Amino acid sequence: MDNTVAEYLILALLSFFAGGLTLFTGFGLSTILLPVFIIFFPVAIAVPSTAIVHFLNNFYKLFIYFKKINLKILIRFGVPALFASIFGAYLLQKLSSNERNLEILLGILIITISFLEMFPAIRNLTIGIKWAPLGGVISGFFGGLSGHQGLFRSAFLVKSGLSKNSFIATGVGIAVLVDITRLSVYGSTIFTTSIISSDGFWLPVIISTTSALFGVFLATDLVKKMTIALIRNMVFVLIFISGLLLILGKI
Repeated sequence: MDNTVAEYLILALLSFFAGGLTLFTGFGLSTILLPVFIIFFPVAIAVPSTAIVHFLNNFYKLFIYFKKINLKILIRFGVPALFASIFGAYLLQKLSSNERNLEILLGILIITISFLEMFPAIRNLTIGIKWAPLGGVISGFFGGLSGHQGLFRSAFLVKSGLSKNSFIATGVGIAVLVDITRLSVYGSTIFTTSIISSDGFWLPVIISTTSALFGVFLATDLVKKMTIALIRNMVFVLIFISGLLLILGKI
């Protein structure tokens, strides 16, 4: 099989699983997809490209659940996250001038996040809702820098007393705010006409977006029948390895 075809198949499968899993966990899409997008693009472009998929996936979920959003928590958490994401996105823009340093930084972040998400005791850590503004700052900053906003957001929101649907809706609403903000920064700094008009840019984005949305659509009927813990652990082991390879300069 042609390597490019195999890469697209891997991208489609991981996007499908990530889309379904994030419907229930509230995080994981960027963690799973960023290492795959690094196969197709330089690191400084892989982060914004993943952000496009992340935004479209969350916008679809927002369309389904927007009536369940808790506005008080959305404002308390989402506004600090929005402003912090600007700083994270601009930091990415500054670091993009040195591709090797950015690879090492993102490799460390990918390894750290995958490590955190593999262990239930850490993944299920909850932090009091009174710290929501601080959580917004942390989540938004890392969202702007690398797209890894969901783990920190879920750790705070899970203690908010929200129902399952409200938890999903409020988390998605915050994610959309951060995505719009960081994509605005990326669009004015990192993305250029020559990049987004190139033949190889949009196909991976379209494949990933379509697969992730399909994963969300089928999540209730399909994902619940699978051994989610096993799938998560297998995926995150691969992500850990990809982060290590990124640090070593092997990707």
